[in-house]
Amino acid sequence: MNQNPNSQPQPQQQPMYHQSGIESQIKAMLSSTRGWIMFMGILHIVYASIYTLATLGIGIIVAWVPFLLGIFLINAATNIKNYLLLGDPNNLVAYHKQMKNFFVTMGVLTIIGIALTIIAVIVIVATGITLNTNGFNIPWG
Repeated sequence: MNQNPNSQPQPQQQPMYHQSGIESQIKAMLSSTRGWIMFMGILHIVYASIYTLATLGIGIIVAWVPFLLGIFLINAATNIKNYLLLGDPNNLVAYHKQMKNFFVTMGVLTIIGIALTIIAVIVIVATGITLNTNGFNIPWG
């Protein structure tokens, strides 16, 4: 039977296997965080759109990052929903893959931000030392 990949998943009538207490706790946690993940994903995409519009399209150079993060989060939330409805462990794996992508991207961006901050501090300190050794004799034209 061919199913439309865009159709809503149908709830499973019988569980595929016996649910343990841990699994029901995991499902409860996933269910309670799904809405927040979806909200943050949509917020990232809205932010990217506003940034792009506010900079007259030039911001697209930078705005693709929050857009991509938003896509990761929305896909993760969709996989949670499918896992809760269908009980298919493959959806749980797909959820974790999307969250891994989100956190790896955020981690790389954080490392880049820290490196740029350190470079900026070094440049500012070097500039201050240079100006101080010149006695702040700045020619004003």
